[in-house]
Amino acid sequence: MRARAWWIFLLVMAPVVGLYLFGPHAFNAGPVFNGIGLSAVVAIVAGVRLHRPRARLAWYLFAAGQALFVAGDVLAYNYERIFGGPLPFPSIADALYLGVGPAIAAGLVLLIRGRNRGEARAALIDPLIISTAIGLLSWIFLMAPYAFDTTLSLPVKLTSILYPLMDLLILSAAVRLAFGGGHRGKSYYLMLTSICVLFGTDGVYGWLQLHGGYQTGGLLDGGWILFYLLFGAAALHPSMATADVATAAPARLTRTRVAVLTAATFVAPATGLLGPERTTDRLVIAGSAIVLFSLVLLRMVGSVQQHESAVARMRALQETTDRMRELDRLKDHFVATVSHELRTPLTSIHGYLDLVLGGDSGSLEDEQRRFLLIADRNTDRLQKLVEDLLFISELDANGLTLELTDLDLGSLAHESLESARPRAEADGISLGFSSTSPVHLSGDRVRLGQLLDNVISNAVKFTPRGGNVSVRVARSNGSAVLEIEDTGLGIATDEQAQVFDRFFRTQAAGDHAIQGTGLGLSISQGIAQAHGGLIGVTSEENVGTTFRVELPVHAAIT
Repeated sequence: MRARAWWIFLLVMAPVVGLYLFGPHAFNAGPVFNGIGLSAVVAIVAGVRLHRPRARLAWYLFAAGQALFVAGDVLAYNYERIFGGPLPFPSIADALYLGVGPAIAAGLVLLIRGRNRGEARAALIDPLIISTAIGLLSWIFLMAPYAFDTTLSLPVKLTSILYPLMDLLILSAAVRLAFGGGHRGKSYYLMLTSICVLFGTDGVYGWLQLHGGYQTGGLLDGGWILFYLLFGAAALHPSMATADVATAAPARLTRTRVAVLTAATFVAPATGLLGPERTTDRLVIAGSAIVLFSLVLLRMVGSVQQHESAVARMRALQETTDRMRELDRLKDHFVATVSHELRTPLTSIHGYLDLVLGGDSGSLEDEQRRFLLIADRNTDRLQKLVEDLLFISELDANGLTLELTDLDLGSLAHESLESARPRAEADGISLGFSSTSPVHLSGDRVRLGQLLDNVISNAVKFTPRGGNVSVRVARSNGSAVLEIEDTGLGIATDEQAQVFDRFFRTQAAGDHAIQGTGLGLSISQGIAQAHGGLIGVTSEENVGTTFRVELPVHAAIT
């Protein structure tokens, strides 16, 4: 219900508005008009109670502005009945009307303070350009005729000038809000549209007062009604709760912004072409043109400075990127060099251990054999690490060279699974295999075997006793598909995107002291990609993991 309150409000009020504007004369009366306005006040207060925005005072000020508007109308409609004479000008009703501007503008300022933190200078200059242009138009067409009319008294002049000034105050605050940063919810757009409608309706009203007068109950009243209803709907929309949430100020010169600013800067020369007769008007136009030119110049300087700053940041970023690439290259070179240097002594150590364990240097006691077997196993682990590091270095430096032959992926997968069976049976893990008819492809048997060994051994390592590891091979949509599924520890959702990163180890691996270098899956990914394929993972913690490899049947050599 809360989410739908805004359009329910509009739906309920639509028939009332229709009756007022187009219905019988009985509905075209002050009480109906004022009732519509009062409903908007109630809607704003209800919206604050429903959605509890941070800027509650701002919305209460909007409600106060609407209430002053309604109070002014009520007094104007009933003045003669209450005071027994025609409504004077200015009157108490005018004081109420004029209070609308400061109340709504103050509410907008509160939203601006909440939204526009750390904004760009352009977010300040652009609204000034637009406000100056609109202020010039207001002076020429709505204020100056009253200011220089010698037949009017001073109170009449001041009151008549204050009306467009108050509208300008509201519109300037609204433009300032629109050009700043912040949440752009539907409430925001409803509110700004409402203010634009008010400004336009008041402008037409002021023009009619100068050129023929205004008739109560006409279509112009629809403008004020729309102002009421849109503001009420804005307050009832859930997005009003975040209307003052700050974001980065959008200071970019978009096409819309450039069009609006260009139109604003042409206001002064266009107004000057109308040939105002009064010297004062010419001075105002000239002063406005100077202000607009100065603001545009500041905007241009700011844009140039932003551009230069952006270029400097890009250069600094490029230099940093170049340094990082060089460091990465040096790191890869170091790893490759060290790995090459380690390979020879490790091979020698492993060979001599084999000789000693084989009895070539004499018989061994049980304790001596146990120690040497431990050394032999750790030598194997270190040699495997060196081979993996050399593989990664080769992959980075020259890409992976493949020796392509025709092979049956199902047969190769079955061989890898059987190689893992002794370890799996020792750990109490069941192995399963399924394959459709032979799935032939063009691939590197050694490298694909390495991929299978890496993924299957991972599955066995991460599956607790009593679990299952299944390997499935099939043909699908012209590709060979390999799936390795386990019922193991699983991978956390936030870690799944990193499992193919080099040296990455999951939290589960650390918690369960599972050995590994974090290179196996990265190597497997490199092998799959070198065959023109891909490898992906789906997993759920404490349920299991499935690795899926897709390889084209006819892979290109890379």
